[in-house]
Amino acid sequence: MTDADETEGAKVRRWGALGWTAFVAVVALASSVVAIVFERWPGLKPDPPTTLGASCPVFAVDPGVTEDEFLHRTTLSKDDYERRKATWLRASCGEAATEETCGGVLRIPGEEVYVRTTVQGFKRRSIAMRVSLYDAASKQREPGVSNVDVTRLRLQAPTDTAVVPIWVLCPQDRRRAYFVRVELYHSGDDVLLAVADSKPFKPRRC
Repeated sequence: MTDADETEGAKVRRWGALGWTAFVAVVALASSVVAIVFERWPGLKPDPPTTLGASCPVFAVDPGVTEDEFLHRTTLSKDDYERRKATWLRASCGEAATEETCGGVLRIPGEEVYVRTTVQGFKRRSIAMRVSLYDAASKQREPGVSNVDVTRLRLQAPTDTAVVPIWVLCPQDRRRAYFVRVELYHSGDDVLLAVADSKPFKPRRC
């Protein structure tokens, strides 16, 4: 091997060492940047692939709550209340509905149901909640209160927990006992994530 070959080989090795050092430095810098981003904005952190699950226990049922009372209970400001009331009236009686022409629907009694949802591994996805009312003795669904879509939630964290109040129409026969079944679905493919039943209760003011 000539002196020129040895010199060329030394240059190649030197450039190789410098290239590897630069590569390691870039990787370290990228890792630091990613760590800082996740620390400042934890919502961007990807979901752990092994933590998938959901639950939706019903922890309370308040019988005999009208639609108007439910709106007042679940709204923090007067403006929000008026906006939600107008939406409810339009959904019940059409786009031209007003409180004068459709206000009676706000006095319809029902049940306020409190559901605690916990969903893991579905960040940046949407879930849907459906409820059905069952006769406690026969375990049969009540006509008109079956598979009612009550809410949709957009999840923003790897583990998302919330308390969701929902309103269910009163059953026709208040002498019997009933329970509410809550079903939690992944909106993307309608996969059932969780299901839970309330304790039996008897309606009031129906």
